[in-house]
Amino acid sequence: MFKDSLLKKKEEKYTALIRSPVFYELTQLVDNRSKIRVLDLGTAHAGSVSFFNQYNCYYHVIDVYHILSECKKAEHENHEQFQNRLFRLFEDLVPLREDAKLDLILSWDGFNYLNRQTLELFSLYLSKFSNSETYLHSFIYGHQVIPERWARFDILSDEHVLAEYENEQTCQGPIFNQTDIKQLIARFSVKKSILLKSGIQEYLLQHRPYS
Repeated sequence: MFKDSLLKKKEEKYTALIRSPVFYELTQLVDNRSKIRVLDLGTAHAGSVSFFNQYNCYYHVIDVYHILSECKKAEHENHEQFQNRLFRLFEDLVPLREDAKLDLILSWDGFNYLNRQTLELFSLYLSKFSNSETYLHSFIYGHQVIPERWARFDILSDEHVLAEYENEQTCQGPIFNQTDIKQLIARFSVKKSILLKSGIQEYLLQHRPYS
């Protein structure tokens, strides 16, 4: 699955160490801010909590993918009805105040498990809590075959993260290329994109200012 790191079995889990140069750049961009607000769309890990303790920040951890990955438009729904239903769901899942502007959004590899419509609408919802200084970090798999389930990520340092998988099973992935990312996450522009040795495309996106 990963060429630059061994997939190791640990207590019935499979882990891979990932060197994350884009995450390092992201931390440098916010390092001088007096207070930061972070939205982590994954699972809380001791390493991640400890990492953000060095900042004066609000650290929100909201595990959303177990629900969002199941979202599909019903046959009787038109686009507007589907959008309204999902926005109500997003409000329940990510109950942030509208004035709670985020500095960092960590999506990890979860976007790979959303269908195109859900990803587009979810990114639009996240833009409500974003301004021109909001950054979004994401890992997008470049393989047609991807891990069966999104990983749990633990931040080890400002340039290394540990991905933890439940098993070695795989499934067919959507293969979002950079054109897809620009279309589906339209309120954010690609600031930096690096292809890792593992075949993962690491993205740093910045929210577009409203005109």
